[in-house]
Order: sequence, then structure tokens, then C-alpha cells
Amino acid sequence: PNTDQTLGFSVTTERATTDAYDLNGLIGLAQITTPLGGHWAGKGGIGFEAADVKQSGSSNFSILASVPVGVTYDSTNSLLNPQKGARLALQARPVIGTSGGIRSFLIFETTASAYRPLDDAKKLIAAARLRLGTILFSPLGGVPADLRFYSGGGGSVRGFGYQQVGPHDAGNVPTGGRSVADSSLELRYRAWNDIGIVGFVDAGTVAESPYFSDAQTPRIGAGLGVRYYTGFGPLRLDVGVPVNPRPGDAPVQLYVSLGQAF
Repeated sequence: PNTDQTLGFSVTTERATTDAYDLNGLIGLAQITTPLGGHWAGKGGIGFEAADVKQSGSSNFSILASVPVGVTYDSTNSLLNPQKGARLALQARPVIGTSGGIRSFLIFETTASAYRPLDDAKKLIAAARLRLGTILFSPLGGVPADLRFYSGGGGSVRGFGYQQVGPHDAGNVPTGGRSVADSSLELRYRAWNDIGIVGFVDAGTVAESPYFSDAQTPRIGAGLGVRYYTGFGPLRLDVGVPVNPRPGDAPVQLYVSLGQAF
């Protein structure tokens, strides 16, 4: 047997209120991670979700099972503050269950990032990130709101509000989509021992179709950030502005978190 395999279990109750939806549910996952050699690992598991999701005044109760499988690659030198290397995660997630009727669909998602020092002291780091995703074999209405793709916010397109990039309904509520593409470029400079400065540009779009056939104009955000480096990772403060805002978008967004943006 492969003694390097790890088996993880998680069962959580979740209560979330976002601009796109309200969720109350029970979510579980059992997953095996297997080293594949080098920096590669394989993952496979079984997931379960029983949740009531409310969007635009309509409530829908779902009971879903999924079988997420994928591979990861990680050659970076730090979890929260990488200075060199690359990361890649590929996942396919077949889902089946009941959600206002029998539902089945397939979620594909890929995320990649790379980090390169631009000086010998590794004080100046160039970093890039890309995310692509699609949901197949179901119309948008057959995919519960919490499993759709969204973009906007501190982990995707800064300068825009959380989940605000992409299609909205007549009440200006984000509906999510079946395809997503977003990316980030950062230049990170550690100006002093404990203080760093970051400049960033993000861009992204979400489409209701699985192949971006109805994708809106990509939204672009840019800004500056400050990092305070601690023993367990940097504390992050980013200020972003929308380069091409839509009517109603706030002129400035502020994000505070632990760790680099990616």
C-alpha cells in the first residue's frame, strides 16, 4: 500500500448570505490524496450537499452527490507567500441529485499560478494567476446558485464587489454563470523587513453559456496593496478601482485578508 496517501473527511453546516444568494445547508466531503511523483498529486473523493438556496426571492432545496477527481502540481516554496515556482489544479466534478427535479451536470475548473523573482535578493516578485471553468450538460437554471461560477472581489477581480462581475437579473442580483475566466498580474516588492508593496491588474468575465458565447466585456480592475509580513504569512490590504465600471459599481473597493491574493 502507498503509505503516503492521506484520507480527509469534513462535514460542515454552512450559512451564507451573499449578493447572489442565501444558503443554509449541510456539506460533506471524503477525499483521498495520492502523491504521483515529483510535485504532482492526485485527488479523488465523494461529496454531499443538502442545502436550501434562495436567489432573487425564489427558494430551492437541493440534495446532491458529487465525485470530484483531479490532479495538482505545486513547486512553490511557501503556502502563503510564494516567491518562486508554480501551481496547477485541474478538477472534474460530476454532480447528480434533486434540485427542483432530477439534475446532473459536470463542473470543470482549472487554476494556475506562477511566481518568479526578478532580483537575487528575491525582494521583487512577479506573480500571475489564471482561472478557467465550465459547467456542462445542464441549463443555467438546472445548476443550484451556489455551484455556479462567479467572479469579482479580493480573490478574483479586485476593483469590483464580491460576485459582481458577470450577468445580473432584472433586480441587479448576480445570477452566476456556466463559464468563467479571470486572471491577475502582480508585482510584489518587499520594501522593508516587514512591509511590502504590491501593484496589481485583474481581469475577468462570467457567461451564462458553457463556452463564453454570450460573455460580457471582461471587467478590469487595478490597484495597490500593502503587505505586513508576520511569522505565519503576510497580512494583506488591497485597494482596487474598476478600470471599466458599469453603472452602479463603487469607485473604490477595499480588501483585507491573510496571505497573498494567490
